Amino acid sequence: MIRPHQAVAAGTTKLRLAALILLLAMPAQSARPNEACIGVLAESIATWEGARVPGSVAQRFNNPGCLRGRDGRYLRFDTALEGWKRLRAEIRHKLRSVGLDVMLARWSETPGYAEKIRRIAGKQFDFCR
Repeated sequence: MIRPHQAVAAGTTKLRLAALILLLAMPAQSARPNEACIGVLAESIATWEGARVPGSVAQRFNNPGCLRGRDGRYLRFDTALEGWKRLRAEIRHKLRSVGLDVMLARWSETPGYAEKIRRIAGKQFDFCR
């Protein structure tokens, strides 16, 4: 015969076990991204997008990552610092939500984009693994 307090204890154990299973099933990307990785990715993306090329979209719009709005148009920032902050925030968000490989695959429609970013980052890309 199971007593009421034993049933509650058994239910609590099952609940704890279910919570542990859910926690273990969560993707690793949900952890806080490494700030060194975010910096490396931001610099590499900005280099590819032409952030230091006079007259480029990235430079004219203070948008080092050539980020686009929902309407598909390039976002325009008041200052370069604002653009850099938004680029880093976007990278941080995407690393948390989908992870590095998916983020790079979705960032641009340019074939081989992820590999180009890895090449630009070079050895520093190891901060992201």
